[in-house]
Amino acid sequence: MPAPLRIGVFGGTFNPIHVCHLRVAARAKELVGLDRVVFVPAAHPPHKADEKLVAARHRLEMTRRAIAGRPGFEVDDLELRRPGPSYSVDTLDEFRRRHPAAELYVLVGVETFLELSTWREPHRLFAASRVVVIARAGRSFEALAGVPWIGDTPRAVLAGFDATTGEAALDLGPTVRVVLVKIAPCDVSSTQVREDLAAGRAVKNLLPAPVYFYILEHRLYGARDAGA
Repeated sequence: MPAPLRIGVFGGTFNPIHVCHLRVAARAKELVGLDRVVFVPAAHPPHKADEKLVAARHRLEMTRRAIAGRPGFEVDDLELRRPGPSYSVDTLDEFRRRHPAAELYVLVGVETFLELSTWREPHRLFAASRVVVIARAGRSFEALAGVPWIGDTPRAVLAGFDATTGEAALDLGPTVRVVLVKIAPCDVSSTQVREDLAAGRAVKNLLPAPVYFYILEHRLYGARDAGA
């Protein structure tokens, strides 16, 4: 009997998608053993109500162009087609309906993981999927000690994983349903990219080339040809 399909669900505004989004997805895919990673641009994320989003069609097209030709990467516009706020638990319900036999994994950063108690029905999210927690530069997993979502995982286990060298994944077990992933630092943010574009600073190294040229073509984020 073949092993179940392992699908990673990577949500975000992707406003815009940048090189670190792609690196995080690629390393999580390899380290966790995912068969595919599906990028899901959000329409109206409840936790980013103050973020100025460019039109959904632009964010979707930038994401499509960013992942084009990358094996195992897909994009899904289900949240953009669904009315109302973009709740992850609703998105997972749809993935579960489409892939009833698959193992679902939700990719989040450490900061987001610490905010899960404010999400809609977080317990349902853990029932429907496993959560892959990815460390960004300067964040430690030991800081998660005592967080309800990792159960009684000892602080020493988290500190020991922080102390390991190189990129790695640590599965906290079937009961906890959390996988920790450590990757090499990649500290680019969409906020930084938007600010640099508006200021005319160089961003070519921060964006996939097709995304960079798309932004210039459509004059998104106040981008200017001269210094962008």
